[in-house]
Amino acid sequence: MELFGTILASIALNEMIISIIANSNKKHIIAVGTSGSVYVFSYELILQKTIKVHNNWIWDVILLDNDTIVTCSEDGSMVLTNLNAASTKCLYKQNEALFSLCNTTNSIFIGTKNGNVIYFSLKGNTAKTIHLHKDIIRSIKYHKNEIITCGEDNKIMAYNPTTKLKRKIVQTDNFIQDTIVLNNQLYSAGFDGSITISAI
Repeated sequence: MELFGTILASIALNEMIISIIANSNKKHIIAVGTSGSVYVFSYELILQKTIKVHNNWIWDVILLDNDTIVTCSEDGSMVLTNLNAASTKCLYKQNEALFSLCNTTNSIFIGTKNGNVIYFSLKGNTAKTIHLHKDIIRSIKYHKNEIITCGEDNKIMAYNPTTKLKRKIVQTDNFIQDTIVLNNQLYSAGFDGSITISAI
């Protein structure tokens, strides 16, 4: 196998990094991992800020706006962090580990260890629970008024928060780690190394 890429920058952190996102407006890379800290880098990977947010692994991170992120953790909490002020606020807490996040205009959907999706309203700070899977929800996406979830029970599910209708899109032989939606088709990445395209 030949490698053609050239490494332009690299940084080593003393932990496993689980998720990274880009904030294009601020030209930041935001990384989270097993220490419970949030790292803010320039695009050139120059560390600009470290903020301690959780006391356990951070499984996912999303942007709410240019200066605000939300993270979820093995410790069962969902935390809002203002990156400018380096201040944090716990939005939601429970005993079950939280693994995945997806936000819409006024709400955040949270995937849990036991296959629940928590529908958290940012306006009312209220939470509703929907049971969709029998195991960890690895990823949540929002597409055409539905949330699309994949999990370690080998299923991809769709749920409409307005109509309350839920449906199974795909069942596989191994658990599904992540999904993306492109041109009304669903691409799913499996733990067994397979990538599959499905009709939504």
